[in-house]
Amino acid sequence: MLRILGRSSIWFAALGLGAAWAQSPPAATQPEAQRVMAVRVVTEAGAVLEENPARLTLQPGQDYTLDAERDTLRELFRTGSYADVRGVLTPVAGGVRLDYVVRQNLFINQLHVNGLHEPPSEALAVASLRLALGEPYRQSDMNDALDRLRQTLQDEGFYQPQLVVQLTPYPETLQMDVTVNMTPGTRARIGALGVTSASGPAVADLRAHLKLKPGQEVTSERLDHATTRLHNWLVKQGYLGARATLRRGAYDPASQTVSIEAVVTSNLKVRVSVEGARISQAKLRRLLPIYEEGAVDEDLLQEGHRAIRDELGAEGYFDATVSYTAGQASQGAAEAQQITYTVDRGPRKRLAGIDFDGNHYLNDELLRSRLRIEPAGYASRGRFSRQLLDQDAASIQSLYQANGFLDARVTEEIRDDYHGKSGDLFVVFHVQEGLQTRVTELTVEGNRVLSSQELRSVIGTSPGQPYSEFNVAGDRDNILSLYYDQGFPEARFASRVEPVPPARLGDAPGVKLTYTITEGTQLEVARVLVSGFEHTREGIIRRQISIAAGQPLSEGAVVETQRRLYNLGIFSRVSIAPQNPAGDDPNKSVVVLVGEARRYTLAYGLGLEVQRVGNASSGPTGTALNFSPRVTFEITKENLTGRADTLSFKIRASTLQGRGLVSYTSPNTFGRPDFNFQVNLYADKTRDIQTFTSTRYEGSTQLSERLSPASSFIYRYFYRRVLASDLQVEPEEIPLFSQPTQVSGFGVTWLYDRRDNPADASRGQFDNIDVSIASKSLDSSASFLRVFMQNSTYHPIGRYLVFARSTVFGIETPYSTTISNEIPLPERFFGGGGASLRGFGLNQAGPRDPLTGFPVGGLALLQFNQDLRFPMRLPWIGNRVGGGVFYDAGNVFTRFGNITLHASPPAPVFDSAHPGTCLSNCTNDLNYFSHTVGFEFRYHTPVGPVSVDLAYQLNPAHFLLPASTGTGLSLSRLPAFQFFVNLGGSY
Repeated sequence: MLRILGRSSIWFAALGLGAAWAQSPPAATQPEAQRVMAVRVVTEAGAVLEENPARLTLQPGQDYTLDAERDTLRELFRTGSYADVRGVLTPVAGGVRLDYVVRQNLFINQLHVNGLHEPPSEALAVASLRLALGEPYRQSDMNDALDRLRQTLQDEGFYQPQLVVQLTPYPETLQMDVTVNMTPGTRARIGALGVTSASGPAVADLRAHLKLKPGQEVTSERLDHATTRLHNWLVKQGYLGARATLRRGAYDPASQTVSIEAVVTSNLKVRVSVEGARISQAKLRRLLPIYEEGAVDEDLLQEGHRAIRDELGAEGYFDATVSYTAGQASQGAAEAQQITYTVDRGPRKRLAGIDFDGNHYLNDELLRSRLRIEPAGYASRGRFSRQLLDQDAASIQSLYQANGFLDARVTEEIRDDYHGKSGDLFVVFHVQEGLQTRVTELTVEGNRVLSSQELRSVIGTSPGQPYSEFNVAGDRDNILSLYYDQGFPEARFASRVEPVPPARLGDAPGVKLTYTITEGTQLEVARVLVSGFEHTREGIIRRQISIAAGQPLSEGAVVETQRRLYNLGIFSRVSIAPQNPAGDDPNKSVVVLVGEARRYTLAYGLGLEVQRVGNASSGPTGTALNFSPRVTFEITKENLTGRADTLSFKIRASTLQGRGLVSYTSPNTFGRPDFNFQVNLYADKTRDIQTFTSTRYEGSTQLSERLSPASSFIYRYFYRRVLASDLQVEPEEIPLFSQPTQVSGFGVTWLYDRRDNPADASRGQFDNIDVSIASKSLDSSASFLRVFMQNSTYHPIGRYLVFARSTVFGIETPYSTTISNEIPLPERFFGGGGASLRGFGLNQAGPRDPLTGFPVGGLALLQFNQDLRFPMRLPWIGNRVGGGVFYDAGNVFTRFGNITLHASPPAPVFDSAHPGTCLSNCTNDLNYFSHTVGFEFRYHTPVGPVSVDLAYQLNPAHFLLPASTGTGLSLSRLPAFQFFVNLGGSY
């Protein structure tokens, strides 16, 4: 016997059961008296989805009852997996089999809107649908989504769009792609344009600054810009309370236009004045928020009051009082709103110092780090106000309470005319610590899946430690974060504090802490679905996914997966969500939906290149100008082979110079995210002021390996060849990096970076070890080994000072048949400049050519840099400028054996009888240890500091040059003073 029990809802199923069994056989043969032999969940096609699911109330072996079946039906609906459920009861041997025939829900996957004419963009149109990834697809939700899309299109001027929904179901993954194909029609244009204003500026002026004209296309950006433009103009005219809104009229299908009416409420003009202090109108516009907000209300006037008071406090008027009045006044023939700030500056003072009294548990340095007031410094009277002082006292008190001193009290004392000096202030914070409350007992309850040991591993509080609400809040965050990472999104935390009286009078009080956990249901990953990709290989995506089937649905794994996918640089959007999030089925399919970014990037430009050139006939001082058009072209293809790799080609060409660069980058080499592979090919041909032509070819292959967030290796092969032709000068006069050479070899670099900010470090460490080898067997012109090492550290001293130091050591040595002089000049060590030895000009340290006096580099380098940096406060600039003193020492040496710490440069000795003849120290090797002191100014910017370094070398060397008379030698000296401007840290 077969009977249909219900369809579409629980209640209809129950009514169907009651009606059917009202006409049933006697009770002895009714199914309610029979045993259930099997319970199945099947599709309408007969496929078995589940057999005897353990989560259902009705199980095999139980007697069939209407209540049990009704409860099971509810349970199936609560899973959220099914759009329709009906029960089918079939007699089998020994009893009955209950089949629940279901129609499975499909869940939102990809959303597309085709046929758009921007604006709006596709991203905005898709967002306006508000159909969330993983949510069940319902027709009612789709209808609401289309209404929202129509409104978005109407905002952009499309009043008669044609929308057709295309659904693409994927039954195997229970996903539904939704595509809205649209014909937007013609964008509406502005029809009649009206301006309404009851007072204030003339309507003609308002219309002129609105800058809207009939016939222009209607877009939300155009109308918003018009509103903003008009409001800003009204504010500049003094109408700070003005409001401007644009109202759209009805759409006229015949003319395809929309009337626009601008409604302006100007109110009165606002005039602001300050009595008792001289503050310019430009500074008032910067200080007062009524100008920034373009409105006048009590809150903004109060903010302006505080801004003026703080500005006066920064100038040393710590006791300044500010009040304001607002009323109406005549301004010519019209009424205006008059706002007057009345200032009593009081005497100008200086905060001489700050001290603490009564603090035993926390030291002075820690307390100073909490303060907002600052003592006077160079070109500064300090930072002080009564409000800041109260805030600092409250901050110190909160710090004590966070360390268990629940009854701590902090009071401040201001000492005027400190040490008898009029106008000097000294602040003392008096601390009454009281007794420290400690945790006597900690209990964790309510946890079932996670053990107490696991929870205690993330709990910072333990018996014997100071008690504070701050620590309890930290424990709460840590415990919930652990639960979220273990797939418990509904986990809850509650704490209970019970005072424990001290055992003896005078003993510290204690508390008993109880943490109560409500875990909720643990969600597990049933499967991971990946969609949205077109060119990318699925394996590349799946290797970045930290979520795996059978594991808890971890919040941390979801965030890490998004981070990894974005780091590939080929996706503009990454969304991760569980299917059926509202259903109570704990086994969730997780959808990873990616949106691929544009693959091609094209850039080009035209320019004009100008050089002042000479030639053989006009001599080296020729002044003829040479003009050349310049073309720049760049094309990049991302995700070249679907492996997140990139190929780029850049070219810049003119009649004076041509450069080309081809670069290929492939992240996640060998399928591992810690490896990245890169190939670079570079060619350059330059005509250098008609004196010679340089042709350069370079190529490198590089594999980088990241060992940890701070440590990495770089393995590389390099090849470089430089040719010089069309010489109009002597070969030794060719610039250093354009001299003929050919180098080929292998290298490895180790980097270790723990700096807090690589652009402007204040703490941490940076290490760099580079070893490379060039060999004639690799077609190099010389065989040599090169080792370079750098160690830099940054140490904060107190609250304001930073001590930075760096040590650099390098050595080159030839091997095989190569001698030292055969190592090409561009491969040697050079020193000097703003990022090196600041006592020398750029690349001016070390040995020099005896014929020309030009630096020729060395085979050894030893360099020490020390900086002590401190903040400064200067007029008009404020505290954005810092200062520093530095000491540099070292040099570039001819070879390792010539490294010396002697500070006296080798001085050439001339024949007294023949002044142009050198008798000793005539090699220009300049092997000595330089010493340089200096001062730097550092201006802080968002991209790093801009520094100006003033350096003075204490022991500049003398070197030889050919005498200007043409015979013999003459003596010259390196400049002692150097000046550098750098962007970023010096090292």
